[in-house]
Amino acid sequence: MPSPKFSVVVATRNRVDSLRRTVQSLLAQSVEPSLVQILVVDDGSTDGTGAYLEEAARRGDLAFVRRRGPRGPAAARNAGAREARGIWIAFTDDDCVVPGDWLERALRAMEQGAAVAIGGAVRNVQPGLLSEVYQDQSNFLFETLNSAPDDPRFLTTNNFICHRSEFAVLGGFDEKFRHGAEDRDLARRLVHRGLRVIVDPGLVVEHSHAFTLWSYLRHLAGQGRGSCRYFRLYGRTEPRPSPGALFERIRHAGRRPDRKWLRIAAAALGQAAVTLGYLRALVFDRPRRRS
Repeated sequence: MPSPKFSVVVATRNRVDSLRRTVQSLLAQSVEPSLVQILVVDDGSTDGTGAYLEEAARRGDLAFVRRRGPRGPAAARNAGAREARGIWIAFTDDDCVVPGDWLERALRAMEQGAAVAIGGAVRNVQPGLLSEVYQDQSNFLFETLNSAPDDPRFLTTNNFICHRSEFAVLGGFDEKFRHGAEDRDLARRLVHRGLRVIVDPGLVVEHSHAFTLWSYLRHLAGQGRGSCRYFRLYGRTEPRPSPGALFERIRHAGRRPDRKWLRIAAAALGQAAVTLGYLRALVFDRPRRRS
C-alpha cells in the first residue's frame, strides 16, 4: 500500500452532522484514495461524534484522535499533524465542504509556484444577513491583505495546505493562540523563513456557518483577542489597523443596495465586537512570548 501524499486534518467538536459532509467531500477527491489520509481530531465532543468516528474508522474511511478538550483549534490541529504521514498536510474545518479537485489543484499550484504552502478562499453558503455580512468582511480582508503575491497576510486554516516537513520545523501552530489568528501567524513564520507561500482565490471551500446575533458578536470578539496576540508578535512589521481602516471595512458592507443600512449596522457591531475583544486581551491576557 503506497504512503499517502496528503494528510488532511479536521478538528471537530460537537458538529457530527456537518462533519459527515466534510468527510464525504474528502473521500470524493479526484486523487487516488490511497494517497489521502484523513485525520479527524475530536476535541472533547459530547454529541454523537465519537460513535460516528469509530464507525468510519472501521470502514477505513479515516483515522481519528480523541482528546480531552477543549484545548482550542491550534492544539487540536497540531495533534492531528503529529499523526500525519503525508508529504503535504491539508487543513479544513468540520463545517466545510471542499471541491472534488481541492488537493489536486492545490498541489499543481504549489509545484508551479515553487511554494511550500497555499491558502484559498472561503465562501459561506449559509443564508441570512449576518452570514452575508461576515462573508463580505472576510472577502474584504482576503483581497486587501493578500494583495502582495509573495507576502500573504490573511490565510485561514479551513483552506490551507503546507509541506509537512516545513510545518514540523516551525513546531506547528502556536497553541498560545486560543481565539484565532494562529493561521495568520503560521503563514508569517513561513514567509519570515524565506519560504514561498501563495494564494489561489480560485481554490474555494464552502463554509456552512450560521450565526445568531450573539454567536456573531462572540465569534468576532474572539477574533479580536487572537488579533491582539498576533499584533503583539508582529507589531513592528505589521502595523495595527487604523480607525480609518476599520471605517473602510464598515463602509464596504454598504456596497450592496439591498438592506444597505442593516448591513452597515451589522458590520459596525462586528467591528465593535472585534475592538472589545482586542481591548480585553490587551488588558487581561498575558503577552506570553514563544518559548
